[in-house]
Amino acid sequence: MPDLAGTKTAYFGFTGILDPGGFVADGVYLYNHIRQRPLKVITHNTGSLSSIAVAVFVAAEERYCSQHSMFMVHPTTMGPHQDQLTWERLDGSLKAALADDQRTENILREKDLFAG
Repeated sequence: MPDLAGTKTAYFGFTGILDPGGFVADGVYLYNHIRQRPLKVITHNTGSLSSIAVAVFVAAEERYCSQHSMFMVHPTTMGPHQDQLTWERLDGSLKAALADDQRTENILREKDLFAG
């Protein structure tokens, strides 16, 4: 029977040249998922992390990056809609973007990584 006692470690390597991020909701899910695992999670950035990928990176208990790694965080953007853009849809998109920005900022502040 395997020994299940002791610290378990999981490694996430952001080793590609670029991780452009993705959907905020997906990144927040991954951040919360990593933080709730009974594992010691270690992340490595050897390239460039952008957008919500930065929040996923900081979810780890230990974080490492190469000397010339880059991190870029920006306000949430909304893509084009195929439907007509009524004021209601624009207002809803604005509220969603502001809420996503606040969630991302809260994650970075929680880790004392927000300078702003």
